[in-house]
Amino acid sequence: MADTLKDNAATAKLVAQEALEKALTELKSYIDTQDAAGSGASSDAIAAVNARIDTLIGVDDATQAIDTFNEIKAFLAGIQDTTLQQLLNAVSTAIKTEETRATAAESALSGRVTTLENVSIMTESEAKTIFDSVFNPIQP
Repeated sequence: MADTLKDNAATAKLVAQEALEKALTELKSYIDTQDAAGSGASSDAIAAVNARIDTLIGVDDATQAIDTFNEIKAFLAGIQDTTLQQLLNAVSTAIKTEETRATAAESALSGRVTTLENVSIMTESEAKTIFDSVFNPIQP
């Protein structure tokens, strides 16, 4: 099964790489067409693509963007024996387990707090009576 998952991950990476290469080729072709037509639309298209990339990566610094993509690449390389969906399912299960545990603990604590709130506190005279009966027993 591990080999199948590894093969699936490798196939998914290859398909993603091919899709990215195709999209870049189509974009280059579009820009070349716009430049050849002299419409000036290519600079508008480039600005639009740049804005989308900036929005996607959320940074203004190219070095930081490259680092971000390298981190994503390293993460994806590290999950060769599993799928992203399996990782998300594991996280979801862990969250649900913790939610169940926390809910049970809160319920148990709530009952104890209610019990403590209903406990009457001993008065000083009651405490003195108990003390005296223990340490100063009445002699017959």
